[in-house]
Amino acid sequence: MYLFTTLVELILLSALVPPPYEPMAEQEKIVLSIQSHVTHGYVGNKAATFPLQLHGFDVDAVNTVSLSNHSGYPVIKGHRMDLEEYETILAGLEANQFLPLYRYILTGYINNDAVVRHVQHTVATVKQVRAAGAVTYICDPVLGDDGRLYCRPEVVDAYRAILACADIATPNYFEAELLSGVHVADLASAAAAADYFHAQGTRIVVVKSFPDKTAEAGARRLRFLISVREGEAARRRYTGTVPYHEGQYTGTGDVFAASLLAFYHAHGEAHIDVVVAKAMGVVQDLILATRRTGGVGGTSLNSRELRRHQLSGQPAAPADGCHCRARRGG
Repeated sequence: MYLFTTLVELILLSALVPPPYEPMAEQEKIVLSIQSHVTHGYVGNKAATFPLQLHGFDVDAVNTVSLSNHSGYPVIKGHRMDLEEYETILAGLEANQFLPLYRYILTGYINNDAVVRHVQHTVATVKQVRAAGAVTYICDPVLGDDGRLYCRPEVVDAYRAILACADIATPNYFEAELLSGVHVADLASAAAAADYFHAQGTRIVVVKSFPDKTAEAGARRLRFLISVREGEAARRRYTGTVPYHEGQYTGTGDVFAASLLAFYHAHGEAHIDVVVAKAMGVVQDLILATRRTGGVGGTSLNSRELRRHQLSGQPAAPADGCHCRARRGG
């Protein structure tokens, strides 16, 4: 039997001012971020690093690919990391005793099944060398979106294998489907998909961007589900919606995961509803800023590159209210 709380609607418009800068080692605000890099545009580490830095985090980036641009463009040139290169970089970090610094590990696009599987070893090693210090691993399983696979098929199986070591997972609805085998079409099916993640060992799951079937006619919104495992069968669950904007905005998931990490550090697991709603608000503000400068609907892909610089001054105080309902019931 699932446990739910009283229905509450949170409209998050309040500001949260980041604390003054202090040495990162004292604040445990150092992130090992393992994901892609592009020269043009904002996805992967290039999308995630700036929001984290604005919250006072140091980010040590491992670039799983180094490409001219993301895969939405017709031509892609660059370099893709293999396992040997990944192990070499991690060996350097370990030799210089940097691994004990990492309070957080964040992973995103890794289109190499061997590297994905080795992430489990990386997480275990960091937890071991930190000993008494906490380590939170946030896994954004970047596999695809809207029915389109971004990675090799074997990468899907590799991600299934590492869910056991993830503290938080942030799949979109299509990625949740690929990993769980559950077709996500509404709140009930999203909850069933989240239960698959819990069964593998992931404590907190955020399933993003599935249709909101309760929206009023003409009001296009996307729904998300937050699911927290609190025991063998107990779940704490929240749901909310965000406006749907016509057009593809690549990199929003990377910004979301980075913002979630920052707000999680500020608020903690007990307030995961606030954490997710604020992170959703940051993404909404960024999409709206991009649209205001011409990146709307059917415009060119280049015009819809995220206006990341618009985040300065507002990443901790998203202006766009995200409707989040904390639900506990049967």
